[in-house]
Amino acid sequence: MLNPDPALFSIEDAFAMRRVNGIKVSPDGSEILCVISLDDLKRNTREDNVALISTVDKGITIIAKGSSPIWSPDGERIAYLGCADGQSAIWIYDIKNNERKFLTAVHESSYFIDHLAEYNFLWSPDNRWIAFVSTTPFSHPKDAGNDVREINRLLYKSKGGHGRPFFADD
Repeated sequence: MLNPDPALFSIEDAFAMRRVNGIKVSPDGSEILCVISLDDLKRNTREDNVALISTVDKGITIIAKGSSPIWSPDGERIAYLGCADGQSAIWIYDIKNNERKFLTAVHESSYFIDHLAEYNFLWSPDNRWIAFVSTTPFSHPKDAGNDVREINRLLYKSKGGHGRPFFADD
């Protein structure tokens, strides 16, 4: 039952809570991979961190800012979405060497090109390849001094919202 006294729980309390999602157990069961998210009410931002939690000593290690982590089949590396020069990118984290390596930029679209995928990318069974979906980068020509944007096509069954516009990007 909810407490009728709103003074006991404030909006600041809600923003101070950390959320854990994307939980995946390592192939050998020794670690848990997840994303720990924390909102900053004052800056109006959210920070997602890829983390490893030891199943032995319960220690938490933040390995990078990012999301959508996934174990390699051998459990020695982790692929995750991060940022490189302001662009979404796939990164590889080597657990033994504690090293992060940029793999490739991922170009997004206002359309859900991967909306039916269970994961944004996936390791091959032999740990050698990563399959992912990306668009071709597209930039709209800008008319200096003109802030008007003409929309001349609409997506069929557009699903705008959640950061996506209601119109196509081309």
